[in-house]
Amino acid sequence: MYILFFFYVLLGIFGRFPWKADEPYFFDISWNMVIHNAWLVPHVGDFPFMEKPPFMAWIGAFFIKILPFLPAHESSRFAVVLCICITVWAFLLASRCLHEEISCKKCGPNLTTMPILANWQMNALCLLVGTLGFVEHIHKFTADLGQLAGAMMALSALILVASPTSEKRPSYYGSLFGSGIGIAFLSKGLFILCILGLSVCIFLVVFSDFRHRLSLKFSFFATLTASPFLLIWPWLIYRTHPNLFNEWFWLNNIGRFSGSARLGGNDVTYVDKFVSILFNGAPTSLFLLAGLALLLFRLLRSWSCKLKTTQEKNSIYPAIKTRGYYVAIVFLITGLCTLFVSASMRDLYLLPILPAMILVALPFLHLMESINLKWQKGLNIFFFMMLLIILMTWINLGYNGEATLLGLIWHNVSDVLPLPFVLHTNGMLVALVCFLIICWCRVVRQNDKNIIRSWGCGLAILWSTTALLLIPWIDASRSYEQTFLSMNSVMANRNGCLITEGLGESEIGMLHYVTSKAGISMTFFEKKYSNITENSTLDLFENRSESCELDSPEAATRPPGWCTKADRDGKHTRLLGKVKENLQPSADFLTSALLPRCAFLLVLDEIKFPQKNISPIWTPIWSGGRLTDEKGFTLYYKGL
Repeated sequence: MYILFFFYVLLGIFGRFPWKADEPYFFDISWNMVIHNAWLVPHVGDFPFMEKPPFMAWIGAFFIKILPFLPAHESSRFAVVLCICITVWAFLLASRCLHEEISCKKCGPNLTTMPILANWQMNALCLLVGTLGFVEHIHKFTADLGQLAGAMMALSALILVASPTSEKRPSYYGSLFGSGIGIAFLSKGLFILCILGLSVCIFLVVFSDFRHRLSLKFSFFATLTASPFLLIWPWLIYRTHPNLFNEWFWLNNIGRFSGSARLGGNDVTYVDKFVSILFNGAPTSLFLLAGLALLLFRLLRSWSCKLKTTQEKNSIYPAIKTRGYYVAIVFLITGLCTLFVSASMRDLYLLPILPAMILVALPFLHLMESINLKWQKGLNIFFFMMLLIILMTWINLGYNGEATLLGLIWHNVSDVLPLPFVLHTNGMLVALVCFLIICWCRVVRQNDKNIIRSWGCGLAILWSTTALLLIPWIDASRSYEQTFLSMNSVMANRNGCLITEGLGESEIGMLHYVTSKAGISMTFFEKKYSNITENSTLDLFENRSESCELDSPEAATRPPGWCTKADRDGKHTRLLGKVKENLQPSADFLTSALLPRCAFLLVLDEIKFPQKNISPIWTPIWSGGRLTDEKGFTLYYKGL
């Protein structure tokens, strides 16, 4: 079982190009740190991108530096492995503490039906592996994994300090809590910091014994370890680039939460949020709801039967009397309420909340043992059929490039994955798949009465088999590698700067990585300078790949008034330009005299932007895109 989980985590992280939505641009931030030493201000392409703090990007850049023999997009993902290891370690630490607390006679009911520690932690791991919200996201290089690791560290520290069964080690718990808060904050922002702060305040108010356990020594070490994360980077940004600090703090944190920024994920209804929580938390969310319903039913029955004895009552609510368990409950409720109140929500925002949901659901699993035998065989048959479909699809693609069997089940498969597509057989991968299938069959035989393990191992074998056999097919539909390599070959023998229009952060990031040309983004201009007028001065911080000095030969290729000058610290450049006409940020933006000397114009899905009139002086020389993408790129050229 551990072998299945190991390969489940590892497979899918490597052996592919960065996938949208967030991985391409976040990798480009790390790439910019390595090639341009942009360690303080995160950059996508040549423009500052202040949506997230740079901690995870720093870790990715560190692995790029120490593993130069690997492609940068592969070596950076060792940061993913590191975060997963930290998350699993902290999660098992918390689950072990809860088991000891719930099983303790002095601090809770004596439950003879509670599983032993090994089975308890195996159930916890199975739920961690089998929760749907984790399946794809934990394999992608994003800031959310740093937030997940930090949140789990802080939560486990709170559980340990609240539990009466844990050792009294306030300095260790305080350091763990402070480090977790700092890592979560410097990975994603204020979200986890606010949730943990509210949770601690609730505990301090409600539970007097928690105030005694939260000693001065714990607070000192928590403050000491959290302060470098919470203070140094924000202070440096504020001192050197106050506008970028305001953009990060007020726009991407406060504004995203309040809805004033309108940055995406807005206007999500409460019903959609509830469905998202239920689906991404499945099957944990379903077990939790079923356990709560069963608990309520037993409580009502106990009141109707007037059960008086302590033993009878303790058999009804297994973990309600334990302080560590209360910590997980308060954190879960606080996090879910924060997401419900927030104006912005995406599935990724649930990642740091899901481990707490698993910890809360664990004590209820033994109450539902009666459903194991009823669903066990059906679940195993389902996973066997899905595995058979994956293997037949691989055989079909290797034989004639067509997914015949999959097409009969999924009629619009060609709209999502490219067809025809010929897969090449790799003997080592086939042998590894056979080995994992044997491991899965053995686990199914040994755990024929545990539906949790059947689900976790079944999901692990499906993901592992897909990642080993079908990853080139999936990568062809989700990566931009071949698209921009094809475009770069067309541009190779022509000189001139590049303008981009309609490209998002992910497209710009991959354009920069594959072609080494970030371009000058008109989308960036429209967002930042929609009110520019005649004789306005535009200031683009650190446009490096298209920069030139005032007296350099490159200055002649610039529009009048455009070039660079040194920043006051001598480390950066600033691109300054005088706009020679009044610009309207809509119809004539691309035909204005803003950048008349650029030779290339790359437009994404010009049909979607009919108001952007492409001047006849631009000649299309290339078009392309991902094989199944509705959007396409068109490259125009006009010469100099």
